[in-house]
Amino acid sequence: MALASLGASSATAQGVDTTCTLALTKTDPATVNVAYPDEAAIYWVGAYQGVPGTRLRITGRYPHARYFSFNVYDNAVRPIDAIADVEIQPDAGSMNPFVDGASRTAENRDYTAFIDFGPIPEQRAPNTIYTGTGQTGPNFSGTFILRTYIPDKGLDETGGVGLPTITLESTAVDGGRPSDSACKGLAKPPVPGVAQALADGAFPFQPKGLDAPGQPTPKWIKFRNLVQVYNRVVTDNPFFDSATEPLETAEQAGGNGGFLSNIHNSYVYAMLNRSYGEVSITRMKVPSTPDTRGGVATMPTAPLRYLSMCTNEIASQRFYACATDDQTTVGADGFAEYVVSTKASRPAWATSDCGFTWLPFGSATENVLVLRHMLPSAAFPEAIQRAEIGKEVATMGDYFPATRYLKDGEQPACRATRQSTGPSLGLPPSTKPGRCTSRRSFTIRLNRRFRSATVTVAGKRVKTRRGKRLRAKIVLKGLPKGTYRVRIVGRDRKGRKITTVRTYRTCVKQAASSKRGSKGARA
Repeated sequence: MALASLGASSATAQGVDTTCTLALTKTDPATVNVAYPDEAAIYWVGAYQGVPGTRLRITGRYPHARYFSFNVYDNAVRPIDAIADVEIQPDAGSMNPFVDGASRTAENRDYTAFIDFGPIPEQRAPNTIYTGTGQTGPNFSGTFILRTYIPDKGLDETGGVGLPTITLESTAVDGGRPSDSACKGLAKPPVPGVAQALADGAFPFQPKGLDAPGQPTPKWIKFRNLVQVYNRVVTDNPFFDSATEPLETAEQAGGNGGFLSNIHNSYVYAMLNRSYGEVSITRMKVPSTPDTRGGVATMPTAPLRYLSMCTNEIASQRFYACATDDQTTVGADGFAEYVVSTKASRPAWATSDCGFTWLPFGSATENVLVLRHMLPSAAFPEAIQRAEIGKEVATMGDYFPATRYLKDGEQPACRATRQSTGPSLGLPPSTKPGRCTSRRSFTIRLNRRFRSATVTVAGKRVKTRRGKRLRAKIVLKGLPKGTYRVRIVGRDRKGRKITTVRTYRTCVKQAASSKRGSKGARA
């Protein structure tokens, strides 16, 4: 390519359109599912060669989505620089819909960004990321990635705006904003079903020795780099455990990030092994996140932009499945509990109705569980980004996950869950004055089939009373607005086990009372 000729005329001043490579390199769970990706993210990958006197111009429209960004990487797939949606200044006459409180439906939403092949200067140019400053010295080539997370419901993977136009141009002449690329709407055909088949399947269980990845009590640690992961895969087990700490010096020499990690995310991970249990449960507190999937009109303010929990295969790095923040069931206490097992071993109680979020273990005997935090605000000091490796719990507190394997036959009680105000279930309990607390207290009568029964509310046992039918008093007084589940486990006259779950909501507007003549009350 004769790059020196760029700028020789008005036509060539606008450079060479390279957008089509993005469409062809879009990741797909069936064909390009590596580097521990997130199921909710769509990735478009391009390559760059740092030729002096050239740069990449990116012109596009802000997508209707939870998040988008550009990251640049070196040849060791470590991140060098990045720019997030909220950091990209809009073109004249346009607005950035990712700013807190901004309109997400604005029609004028154009932006222009640049990938500069030089080193990072003391004073950055607006909307520009740089590839020339590597983690260990000058950098001259690598890849860049466009990410989009959770497009609004009903829109395509680009968030309804098509791909941005990527133009290789000369830095000597500013050719201005080019016309949209002919490949703007090009999409690589998907290959559906492969990831789901791997998630649902399971190879025959083969007990592993003490040198297999994982511990009887899984250990969570903040992700640092590739060297750290390789060290933990080899030594995070009862046999080599004593070697983990001595090898940490090598981890520190491996730089920051890897596996094409996103600069705007931080991660903690733990290795699981079916040798220690077929079912594991992970508990942690969940911060609130902006609810955008349904297409809200303005950008909500939240302490964290995005959260997900994923199960990944260690060897191939592919994801089996991920639960995003708005797919996570959150208890009335603000905690989430993730249950991981093979599909065949999935407990009957591992459902959102019972207060749990289930994820498939996958087909291997061991896997890795990955938790992501994205773009925390100053109002969230417990974010992974602010934690020190090896001392994560000191910073994260209850937001740091804890995992254990369930004993054979163990059946946790169903949990009271928080009511969602939309697709996102990650909303913290309100402490603002004037918000509703429940006044509900009532008696339930059990089906005549029950000869004996145990009744629990949010995991706490409730006394049952006998009569013509078994009865139990349910007290929801003082609880915040939410959905609460009552679990009934009993036996019929033939000794057969019966299990039922009833759901009750608090702070729901009641029908008008004819006696009081009121407009309705909230209970």
